[in-house]
Amino acid sequence: MEQVNTPDAVYLAKVKAYVLKQMELHPQPALVFHTVQHTRDVAATVYRLGKLEKLEPQDLLCVQLAAWFHDLGYLSTYIGHEESSQALASEFLSSIEFPEDRIPLILDLISATKFNHQPENPLERILIDADRSNMGSREFLQKGELLRHEWKQYLNKSYDDIAWLEHQLNYIQTTHFHTASAIQLFEDNRQFNIRALEDALGEKKLKRQQEFHFRWPRQWKQEGRGLIRAIFLGILIAITMNVAVLGSEWRAFVQGLFSGILIGLILRWGDKPFDRFITRKFNFPVTLGLGTAMLLSLFIGAEIFTLTFSQYIESGQWVISNDFLQPSLYLGLAWNAFLLSLILNIIKLTSRIIGPQIFWSYLRGKYHKPVGEERIFMFIDLNSSTGMAETMSLEKYHSLLRNFFNSLSGPVARFNGEIYQYVGDEAVITWTMKDGLKGANCLRCYHRIVQTVERQQRFYIRKYGFMPDFKVAIHGGWVIAGEIGKTKADIVFHGDVMNTTERILQQCRSLGQRLLMSEYIAKRLDFPAPMQAVFVDTLVLKGKKKSIGVYTATTQTNRSLDLKGPRQGLQRQ
Repeated sequence: MEQVNTPDAVYLAKVKAYVLKQMELHPQPALVFHTVQHTRDVAATVYRLGKLEKLEPQDLLCVQLAAWFHDLGYLSTYIGHEESSQALASEFLSSIEFPEDRIPLILDLISATKFNHQPENPLERILIDADRSNMGSREFLQKGELLRHEWKQYLNKSYDDIAWLEHQLNYIQTTHFHTASAIQLFEDNRQFNIRALEDALGEKKLKRQQEFHFRWPRQWKQEGRGLIRAIFLGILIAITMNVAVLGSEWRAFVQGLFSGILIGLILRWGDKPFDRFITRKFNFPVTLGLGTAMLLSLFIGAEIFTLTFSQYIESGQWVISNDFLQPSLYLGLAWNAFLLSLILNIIKLTSRIIGPQIFWSYLRGKYHKPVGEERIFMFIDLNSSTGMAETMSLEKYHSLLRNFFNSLSGPVARFNGEIYQYVGDEAVITWTMKDGLKGANCLRCYHRIVQTVERQQRFYIRKYGFMPDFKVAIHGGWVIAGEIGKTKADIVFHGDVMNTTERILQQCRSLGQRLLMSEYIAKRLDFPAPMQAVFVDTLVLKGKKKSIGVYTATTQTNRSLDLKGPRQGLQRQ
């Protein structure tokens, strides 16, 4: 490699020696893609492109130094490594008396290597092209497997062969070089890799079709699980009623099994209409009375049907067994049915008030002692709520909040989330980290909320005269969860994650984004097509020493995120 000039060559040599020494002293065996060789390759490509683009010597030096430092932060952290790289670069460059006025440029160049950052000057274009030059190499597929392994170790992201090939193909098709020199050097191999990925993907899909691995659609799986739970509950209720009246005769269990299946089916398919037409329209006592009466009718009706059906099987006649006509039997059955109906409705309505998942956590005693959990939080806040509250009556403002929050319920339940709490005009939704990342549930939930509110546009305009707008922040990490309070107990989450999410939410307006998510979440998500992650900015939040990268998500088409498509992650190759 040519020397730039004598003083600059000394700086370059010192930085190179420092970076190599740090990587030698702090080996990371799981970093199989972002290795010493990767850093060497990027630095060499930067020098080559810099010469072809005719950079001034001082500019070429800065971009070379940034290339050597840009991945050094991986030695201490995977997500947010750019900030760690910047800190190491700033400290070392100052220690070797590198010109202070040129250090900020190098730090900005390191930051420019964040995923999907749009280059703002020729130096950034050269460094970004060098960092992604791997897609113009004939070793792209082989090195991709290394990245696949690295993500599994650090991000807990697993791909089967087809999903990984789809991810790689989407990345290389939507990622382009910025400089003319990089296009000239690498574009032919990039096209070669696109064809190779298409061929490999076609072969894998053909093989899967030949093996015929049937996969239930996502919605069928959820509906099936709900139906099984409802049938199990129905059987349990029916057997309980029959055993209480008939004793432990075999007939009590057989009749309970058949009537329980009928009860479970009706419970499952009648739950949503009951919630829509009764729960939302009437107060607690009326809803409890109506619900108890309906369940009582259902339980007794199912028992009568089962008894007459069993009599038909035995005698060929649709008549009720004489045993059932005894007052002690049907009165006992009615009393047990009434008690079960009342208890089930109290449980259902109470769990609706405090949240079904929190309710069951109480019953299991999960949070009686504080528990550490890794969770994802989504904060949703109505824009201009103070102004709206001043221009409408309190009753109408409450009605607006109620309708808006009701719009969240369906998407949250659909994507396995949990509404943690409402605070004024803000709602907090949470997932366990596993559930939130699975299938990009947290991101799909956001998209479905947007769709749901937009579909109700005519309703909002007719009733309130405007369409509510809102902002969303998504962040995650470790929190402490536990019960708190004596007279009024609650399950709460404590941790820095909550404060950080709120502060990210406050930046939505200044950055002009409806959605902001932290780099910690963005790098662990598999973005479902047609969604893509877009880097927005690096923020230094109030009360925080360390900066945090924030992203948003955009769609290229209007397709629903429920559709299965190639998964897209945050990738730099």
